[in-house]
Amino acid sequence: MRNSQRLTGFASTPVKATGSARRRTRIAVAVAALGVAAAPVALFASSAGASTSVSTGYWIAKGDGAIFEVGSATANGSALGTSSSAIVGVASTPDGNGYTEVAADGGVFAYGDAQYYGSLGGTTLSSPIVGIVSTADGKGYLLVGADGGVFAFGDAVYYGSLGGQTLSAHITGIALTPSGKGYWLVGADGGVYAFGDATFSGSYYSTFGVASTSPIVGITSSPSGGYALLSQSGGVFTYGGANFYSSPTGRGATGKDVAIEYTSDGLGYWVLQSDGGVYAFGDATGLTGSVTYPTGGSSNFTSSAAVGFASQL
Repeated sequence: MRNSQRLTGFASTPVKATGSARRRTRIAVAVAALGVAAAPVALFASSAGASTSVSTGYWIAKGDGAIFEVGSATANGSALGTSSSAIVGVASTPDGNGYTEVAADGGVFAYGDAQYYGSLGGTTLSSPIVGIVSTADGKGYLLVGADGGVFAFGDAVYYGSLGGQTLSAHITGIALTPSGKGYWLVGADGGVYAFGDATFSGSYYSTFGVASTSPIVGITSSPSGGYALLSQSGGVFTYGGANFYSSPTGRGATGKDVAIEYTSDGLGYWVLQSDGGVYAFGDATGLTGSVTYPTGGSSNFTSSAAVGFASQL
C-alpha cells in the first residue's frame, strides 16, 4: 500500500519508553544500519506553527557530533564523539533557544531550553529511528523509524504508522501538519503517507510513475499547507499548498543534499548539503544566488559530513 492511501492502525500502541535524560549531542548518520547504499540520510524538523517571522539563524550538525551555529543561533552544547549510537534527527524549540536530537537507537538528547520527555533508549527496536519532529508548543515530539513506526512523547499525539507493513523503501522523514493534528511520512523512493488530518497531495511516485532514482532524503511541511520533498541529488518537489522556489540543482549545485526546511511563513526554505553548505530560497535567510557556509567553510566537513539542520524559526 503506497502513496495515495491513508494508512492507519498498523502499528502497536506507541511505546513511551523511560530512561535517563542523557543530555548529550552527537550527530551522525545511520545509513549502514538502514542497509542502503546512499549518502548521509538525515532529517531536520522544526516545531509546527510556532512563529510567523523568518529565522535569522540556524544550526548545522556534523556526523562526528560537532554543532555549527550560523547567524543569530547560539551554541547550546554538543558532545563530540560521545554518542554510542548515530544521531539521525534534530528539532528546534518554538522560541529558537534550544533543540532536541534523536539517535538511531531511540535515545533523545535535549539542549538549551529543550525538554526531555522520554525516549526509546534501551528498548529493542525492529528498525532504527531516522527522525524527530517537535510539537508546536515544544512540549513533546514524535520519533519515526525506518520501518515507518511512529512513537509519541510528551504532548505529541499518535495518529497511526506503517509499523509492521511491507514497504517498497525505508522511511526517511516525518513532518507535522500546520495544525499539529497529523503528519506525513516519506520513503526513500518518494512515497508519501498521510495520518491524522494530513492530506495526501501527491508524491514523487504519483507524479512521475516511478520511484525516485535519487533517494528522497527529507520532507518539510509548509505553513500554508502541503509539503516539499528533497532528493539527495538536489531536486525539490512540492505538493498541495507548498510553494516552489527553485532548488540546488537549479543553481547548478552538484553536492549531496541531506535536509530541507520551510521558513515559518512558508515563503522560502533552506537546503543543507553534506559539505555544510546551505542554499536559501525565497525569504529564507542566506546569500541569495549563492551558498552559505559556517565560519571556516566547507573544510569543517572534510572528515565528517553535515547531516542535520534546525532553524531558530
